[in-house]
Amino acid sequence: CSSDLPQSALVRLVCYGLDNNEERSLPDQLDEIVHEDPFFQQATRKQRIIFQFEEAFLLPETSSRQTPDTPLLDMLFGNLRQGTTVKESSGLPGVQILYRLPLELTQWVQRKYPGASTCHLYTLLLQEQSKKVGKGFIFHLNFFPEKLVVGLYKNLEPLFLQTYAYRHPQDISWYLLNICSLLNFAPSEVTLLVSGLIDKDSSSYEELEKYFLRVHTDTIDPAGWGNEALQYYPAHYFSPVLKMALCESSVVV
Repeated sequence: CSSDLPQSALVRLVCYGLDNNEERSLPDQLDEIVHEDPFFQQATRKQRIIFQFEEAFLLPETSSRQTPDTPLLDMLFGNLRQGTTVKESSGLPGVQILYRLPLELTQWVQRKYPGASTCHLYTLLLQEQSKKVGKGFIFHLNFFPEKLVVGLYKNLEPLFLQTYAYRHPQDISWYLLNICSLLNFAPSEVTLLVSGLIDKDSSSYEELEKYFLRVHTDTIDPAGWGNEALQYYPAHYFSPVLKMALCESSVVV
């Protein structure tokens, strides 16, 4: 995603597919993309790389001083994938993000984009949600291909932030209802803000409306981005990515 921030204009938005197999390493696939796409040869004023790996969670600053970081990740996600453990400030008082990246990706970023700033997607989502106005329980759902990032807030204070893989609409409702049950509040008490790649006439959206009374799309006005192609898509489709673009020229991995 590339943007002209002074003009709030979207210059370019492209999604690349990566193979999850041992035949082609992640750095090799990224090198191929960068080499074949002339866009990556152009100079940019600033670069930010936003990681979207699901081995991540919110961590109170007090607990982070008591327990080593890597064992915490191993307890939650297992230790089959070894990598680089990263802890970063979320920008909110008392809340940090702890996550793990593949070691080969960390080395590739340092080699290819040594001047780029980096952060996790969760950090941007927390900062964006903190700017909103609202009361009560809010589920903020960001849909990506076969993945769903679920944020739960009470009076805009973050309670929960996690990434789930899903294949069927029923998977989505099961995740959300299970969170409601674990945290002991009823689905009727929560408002859903939905953004990303989900159609309002899809079975997935119908599944949300089946169990929750207040379901709304979290939109961003495409008219102000100076890109005619955005007018042909629902206003909530690219709102997560456009909000990332407000930070700097961004690459999401």
